[in-house]
Amino acid sequence: MRRAFTLIEILIVVVILGVLAAIVIPQFTDVTGEAQRTAFVNSAQIFVAAAKRYELDYGEYPDAGHGKLPDGFGDYIQSNKWEGATPIGGEWEAKEDKDGITAVLGVHYEGNDPDHDPARMLVIDEMVDDGDLATGAFRQFGDKHYFFIVAQ
Repeated sequence: MRRAFTLIEILIVVVILGVLAAIVIPQFTDVTGEAQRTAFVNSAQIFVAAAKRYELDYGEYPDAGHGKLPDGFGDYIQSNKWEGATPIGGEWEAKEDKDGITAVLGVHYEGNDPDHDPARMLVIDEMVDDGDLATGAFRQFGDKHYFFIVAQ
C-alpha cells in the first residue's frame, strides 16, 4: 500500500513556509538598506578626504554639477565610484560656496526620484552627525540636496 501526503498536510507545510518567509524577508530588506547607507557614508568620507587633498594641490575645492566628475578629481578617487548613482540613489555633487559654506560634497536627487527618502537621510545623519539635517557636518540644502561639509 502506498502512503502519500494528504492535501491538508501539504497545505500546512505551505502555510508554515509562508509564515517563515514573512518573518525573514523584511529582515533582508533592512540589511540591504543598512548596507546601502553604510556604503554611501564610506564613499562620502573618502570623497571628502580627497576633496581636501585636491584643495591642497589646486588651491580650490572640486566644483561640478551633479553627476559630473569635477576636473582633476579623478586623480584622487576611483572615477567609477563617482559616476552613476550613489549607493542610495541620486547623483554625487561637489560645490564651492554653497549657501555661505566654503565647500560641500554629497548627493543630489532629480525631480521625482523614487530613491529620494528624507527619512533615510535622517538615519544617515544620525549615523554620522547630530541627527538634525539643518545643522552639523551633514545637512540638507533645499528640497533634494544633502551635503557633507568639506570646509566652513
